[in-house]
Amino acid sequence: MTKKDTRFVYGMHTGVEGLDLIFKVLCLICRIMICRLPVRDSIDRRRVNKFNDELNKLEKGDV
Repeated sequence: MTKKDTRFVYGMHTGVEGLDLIFKVLCLICRIMICRLPVRDSIDRRRVNKFNDELNKLEKGDV
């Protein structure tokens, strides 16, 4: 599927009913997994922060 597909509106709202709810549940699961990650050093912390930033962008629709 390409970005030119007219059946869907990309971002936080989709043309398929229920996908936004599934997306929110998956984001919540990601948040829980981030909290449970063992962070041993600064490299791990940077990776966790980068993942968290990317997740925030996805949730806001800034992709």
